[in-house]
Amino acid sequence: KYILSPRRCFSMSFALIFQSVEKPDVTGHFHSTNALVVTRHPIFMADDGRAHSLGTGMQVCQDDLNAMRQMLGMDIPSYGGWLGDDLLYLSESLMVWHVPGQLRPMYFKPPGQKRSQQYLVRWPHLIMQYHTQKDFRIAAYAAQGKPCPSTRLYHAPLMNVYDNTTICLGSANGGDGLTAQARAIWNEAIFDSNFSHKNHDRLIRLKSTVKEKDINRAYLRFIRDKAATGKPFYAKDMTPLGKTLDEWIVT
Repeated sequence: KYILSPRRCFSMSFALIFQSVEKPDVTGHFHSTNALVVTRHPIFMADDGRAHSLGTGMQVCQDDLNAMRQMLGMDIPSYGGWLGDDLLYLSESLMVWHVPGQLRPMYFKPPGQKRSQQYLVRWPHLIMQYHTQKDFRIAAYAAQGKPCPSTRLYHAPLMNVYDNTTICLGSANGGDGLTAQARAIWNEAIFDSNFSHKNHDRLIRLKSTVKEKDINRAYLRFIRDKAATGKPFYAKDMTPLGKTLDEWIVT
């Protein structure tokens, strides 16, 4: 299910096929030789994000073979079981995963307010990435099914997220390491946070007449409407990030 890449471990990106060479001997029987050919085949995606067909292969060059040998020699984290379906990308220092939108409480505690407000809304589809040496980032997507490298992303329509997709977690703490448990902790840090303020002006798509000082109030009206109607976050509600999933990943 997860396709091996010399540089990245992307689900449904391309396939590596290992082929040994067999030659007949004088008796006509075939015997394997030490020769090995590795070919790289693109996997063309269907609209629902699932693999559709295997493309024509190209022989992997020596530099990529050396990189692959080095990668296979690294310690691979053990999860004590199968990799979760939420995982999109994994390296020695980075993991990327997605959380499909569903009905959850969303909490708000504006500055100066003693108690938090709670609205039950259908959250947007989110993609999160955690780099052990850099930071945690979050973005949104509109397509159904599992995202693929070419999936176009949107600014996460959530308060406390910066324009570069990093997030101010306040007193919340995320998970350390690159494990399923760490992903669950990061998810909890997002979904159980008290959002307080905007960090940029592309939080959601607003009318050009909305003034900057009124964006927070306009956003809260937007959330209250989502809670009252039960409508999900649509692509028309969100601001394009201008990047695909592949381009957004920090390596």
